[in-house]
Amino acid sequence: DLLLKARVRDLLLSNERPAPSPASDLWLAPNPGKDRFRIGFELRHPRTVSVELLDLTGKLLQSSQLGRLSPGKQEFSFEAKTPPGLYLVRLQTGDAIYTLKWSSVR
Repeated sequence: DLLLKARVRDLLLSNERPAPSPASDLWLAPNPGKDRFRIGFELRHPRTVSVELLDLTGKLLQSSQLGRLSPGKQEFSFEAKTPPGLYLVRLQTGDAIYTLKWSSVR
């Protein structure tokens, strides 16, 4: 019984550490912004990257395939053709997806 508890405790401890994220230092600026924003992040490994702009219902409004990027700091400009409002910016790096809120103003 003690051995079983020790194994369960060890399993729980090993699962408490999150897997390293493929991207870090994710930022979006300016926020709020007018008709464009910049998105920046750092990749730990080469990844195929895309950026999408969605409305709050999840409808895809715009998409940009950035291609396969090398490890290191990345920064891209994105022109948003949207009316003023709140939007979601989705960054996909391989299997990982990150979502940020962005406010468009005029």
